[in-house]
Parts: sequence; C-alpha cells; structure tokens
Amino acid sequence: MKNRQQPGEQKPEKTQLLAGISVSKAQALEETYATFDALFPQGLRADEEGLKLYREKTGDPLCFSDPKSLANALHRLGFASIDRGVFSSPLSIPQLSQEELDFCLNLIRQRGKISYGEILSQLSRSFNQPFANRYILKSALDPHLKEGFITGRDYVQIQGEKPRENQDLETIVATADRISVGELCQRNPGLNRRVLLARIYARKDLVSLGGDEFIALKALDLDAEDEKKILTAIGARVEKHGFITVEELMPLLASLSSIAELKLNQSTASSLLSALLDGKYSVGANVIAPSSDGTRLTYLEIFIRGRERFTLSELRDFTSQLKARPIPTIDLIRSLKRRYIFDGSDTFISAHQLNLARAEKALTLRVQQAPFSSEDSIDLPHVSGITWTPFSILSLALSIPSIKAQITGRGDSTARYVLNERKR
Repeated sequence: MKNRQQPGEQKPEKTQLLAGISVSKAQALEETYATFDALFPQGLRADEEGLKLYREKTGDPLCFSDPKSLANALHRLGFASIDRGVFSSPLSIPQLSQEELDFCLNLIRQRGKISYGEILSQLSRSFNQPFANRYILKSALDPHLKEGFITGRDYVQIQGEKPRENQDLETIVATADRISVGELCQRNPGLNRRVLLARIYARKDLVSLGGDEFIALKALDLDAEDEKKILTAIGARVEKHGFITVEELMPLLASLSSIAELKLNQSTASSLLSALLDGKYSVGANVIAPSSDGTRLTYLEIFIRGRERFTLSELRDFTSQLKARPIPTIDLIRSLKRRYIFDGSDTFISAHQLNLARAEKALTLRVQQAPFSSEDSIDLPHVSGITWTPFSILSLALSIPSIKAQITGRGDSTARYVLNERKR
C-alpha cells in the first residue's frame, strides 16, 4: 500500500538530468541511472533508432535534436559504454574483484601500454570473468586508473613512460637481421601494420625477401666478388647510357650464388639494389641512375634531366625501353607544372625558355572575373612555339600561383578542369 501524503507535507522536488526522465533532486544522478536501466535493460544505442526509442519510452517527442546530442548527454553524466555506440548506467557494469583488478594493473605495468582487447583476452584465460566485450571491461577498469595512467579509446598506458612493447619493437626494427611483419603483428595485437612497414622501409639496409619478410644486407652474406660484379655492370651501363634498368641486371643477379636465398623477382631485386647502392645511385622500381645524394628518382625525372624540351614520342620510346606504363599527357602536365609548358601538340618546352608574362596576366584577369573551364575559350597573347588548346592553357594555369585548378576524369580523353582564383 502506498503511503499517502500527509496534509502539509511537501512533495519531493523534481529535476531532469536527462530530458524526459524526472527524478528527485536529492538523489538525481542515482535515480537517473536506475530509471534509465529500467527503461533500457539491454542498453541504448545512440543512433536514429535509439533516439526514436528514447523519445517513445520517456514520452518526450522533442528531446535531443539528434543522436549525437543524446550521446553527449550520456557521456556528460558518466554513462558507460557496453558496446560500440551503446550506453548503460555504471550501475549495470560488473565489478572487478580485487584479484582481477590486481591482475589487470600488473599486466599494464609489465607492458607499459596495452589494448583493452588484449587485457580482456589475458583475463579470460585466468579468470571466469563476466565481461562480454572490451567496452564493458574498459568501463569497469577505467574508474580504477585515475593516477599514473593514461586511458584512450582502445589502449591504456602508464603515464610518462614509453611503452615497453614499443621499446622492444623499435629495437627489433632498428637492429634485427631478420624481420617478419606477420610475427611482429601477432606478438603485438593492435599494432598498426602501416606504421610498422613505414619504420621498416625507413631502414636503408633491409632487403625484402617477399611475403613481408625482410633481411639485413649484411646477413645475406653477399660475396665481395659478387658485389663487385654488380657495381661494375651498373657503372659500365650508366656511363654509356645514363641509366640501367633492374630488368637488365636480373640475369646477373640470378647467377650469383651468394644471394640464392632471395626469391628473385623485380621487386626483391630492386630492394636488394636499393640497400646495396644507397647513397651511390637512385634506385627506382625499374631504373637505376646516378644521384649525388642518393635521392630516389622516378624514371620521368631521369628522362627529363638536362632536357630543354622533349616530345611525347621520345618519352614513349623511353618508357617502352623500361617496360613501364606510358604516362597520360594530363598527368605529365600536372607532374611538370611550373617547369615545362605543353605546346598544345606533342612537345613539352622548358618554361624558362618561353616569354609567358603577357599570357599569364591575361589568363589571371579572366579567372578573376569568373571560373574558366576546359570547355571555355579565351584569346591569349601569342607565345612562340605554343598553340593554345585546353591542355596548353591548363599547363599555363598550373604555372600561375594565384590560380587553382580542379581536375576531374582519368586519362586524356575524359580529363576536364575548372580554373578558379586561389583564395588567400
């Protein structure tokens, strides 16, 4: 039987911490948690369907403008995540026993940094724990990690200390004679594969064995005589032609017994030559050329070196020799902007050989008035050697810093562009 309110007795003062849920002011947060759990015993997903359900259950059809505002309100009041985008009150989160908590804390201290998923995996092996997923574990564990810990979305680490697993990883990548990406990822759950590969590729002495396996050049035991054969072959060809292709070296490399461990193909051969020739030559995917600082050059950079002009057919002959894919004219225009101007037919001319000032001024004034597209026409001042076509106009525009070009389409036949004044 409900207690009747006595005459003169005041009703408990009500408030709303969450829109649509009225609770007593004296115990507002606890009652909000309890009411929310009663309304949503399986938790509430903060999406469009969840917002619709929330409005139905609370009887407030106007509460919260969108799912994000609902999620922000739940975050602000300390609601816990029990799955991706799903919230429940802290009252519904299973508690860690002291033994389980000590186990988690020791694990974090041993690793320096560890993912919640790995903690859950280790915890499951040692305890009959009630945590269905890493989100619930994080909600149970984080309140105990106030001092000396940094908690993120996926990881927890000791404050001010470099994670030990990262230290070990950096040591392995920097010093190991052999590296297996698969093994490192398996031993370090949550490790970003791209970050790992970037570190590996930054190490100049590593040679790819294929299949994400790498070996240090010194561990290959490349015979001094074999190394001399490689350098002699490269030097002779480069002196005569200015470059040599990796493909031309393949028969020689295949004959060297000291690198028989390599599963020799163009990729592994290029990797070997990059490590061997570091600082002496530029080694690209299929072309090797002299480089004073060892900077990797593309075959296009090698081709244009020392040329004041070149034709598309000359470049095609060069790429054919390298068995490389031809470069569309539109991509050449973009790659060579400010250095070469396309003549509108089949030739690229070094920009410093041309008097472009009047044409640049005219195009700039036109673009300032309104956007200019590849379908528009303009009567530009004459420049010796240039025929003004959509592609040569684009080539000119890309040499003007105040003009921005938006290019769409792939290949010469579908390429389109719009020129706009660049905002300052």
